[in-house]
Amino acid sequence: MDFGEIYNTAWGVMGVVGGVGAIVVMLWVSARSTHERDAEDHARDFYAEHGHWPDQEPGAPPDPLPPVR
Repeated sequence: MDFGEIYNTAWGVMGVVGGVGAIVVMLWVSARSTHERDAEDHARDFYAEHGHWPDQEPGAPPDPLPPVR
């Protein structure tokens, strides 16, 4: 094997490792966003049933809206 073959093989291996790594990262981000979406749905269901958000005290005034610019 000469230097050119080793060089091309090394770049090929790095490309495959990079591609697999990118797929793993995309799957991880996809699974993580599903958890956040489920938590948001649960909070909305709680609000619809109880009239306040899970992290608010019952009967507490709503959080003020930020000023419009």
